[in-house]
Amino acid sequence: MEADKTINIKKANRQRGEHMNAIQLQQSVNISLTKQVQETVQAQAAMLLEGFAQTQQNVQAV
Repeated sequence: MEADKTINIKKANRQRGEHMNAIQLQQSVNISLTKQVQETVQAQAAMLLEGFAQTQQNVQAV
């Protein structure tokens, strides 16, 4: 009886550990994707600003 309780506790702890690992993996993926999105947005903003600056120069040249 006591051995069964120990096995069940170990099994529950192992499952809890696997669950936490899955959560940590999901958080890592989310962080990675967030960083990629931020980098993409920054690159797009830089290109837009460059284009805007060029347009301003063209307008002033006219």
